[in-house]
Amino acid sequence: MTTDQILSLAIKSLKSAMPEALYNGSMIKQTRVFDASKSIARIVEDTVTPIEIVFDSFKAEEIIGSNILSTDVKLHIIANDVKSIDFYNVIRVNGSDYSIKNKLETVIGAKIALFTIVAQL
Repeated sequence: MTTDQILSLAIKSLKSAMPEALYNGSMIKQTRVFDASKSIARIVEDTVTPIEIVFDSFKAEEIIGSNILSTDVKLHIIANDVKSIDFYNVIRVNGSDYSIKNKLETVIGAKIALFTIVAQL
């Protein structure tokens, strides 16, 4: 089996196991720019990429000894056009913005990628 086949099966299983937790959202790349005329730095949204998001719960071993807060969520991100994520990205789903706090797992295929992250509201 290829990585793409394994990834496709994993995503299919994830979607069928938790269809009620699957949402459409977007990944937004933000950058800071300096406005010299006003002498302030502001955030500009560069790229908005559609993604699918699956909300998940934390396992006990993930919580013990960690710095997970009550506002943190575990997200599985299914992306067709994204091959990497960084901490400047924002995940927007249902009108709420989540900042990326920690990257747990990443699997990247030729056509699709699956990221598991901890995000903070």
